[in-house]
Amino acid sequence: MFRYGGDEFCLLFHNNNMAAAIGTCQQLRQQLNALTFDECPELKLTASFGLDTYADSITASRLFINADKAMYQAKKLESGICVYSPAGQNVQSETTLSSAPKLDV
Repeated sequence: MFRYGGDEFCLLFHNNNMAAAIGTCQQLRQQLNALTFDECPELKLTASFGLDTYADSITASRLFINADKAMYQAKKLESGICVYSPAGQNVQSETTLSSAPKLDV
């Protein structure tokens, strides 16, 4: 894990499948959302994750671009996790895997 810029962080999974990566992101999202702050109890942390696989992205640069687009789609859909799908060039949400909107690339 490293800071990618601003409020964005990058998690790299070595030899993991997409299901395992989604599971890890779901756990992180739940743990962040469960945090409470005595000084500001109404404050809730949220996180949006964009995922892509290196093999499908061809280059590291494309990997980050695709994951970034997926992350912004996750924010837009408020689903929390989206997966970039290179075959159809669309983004799939964890909650709407079969009906995700097309993403302009």
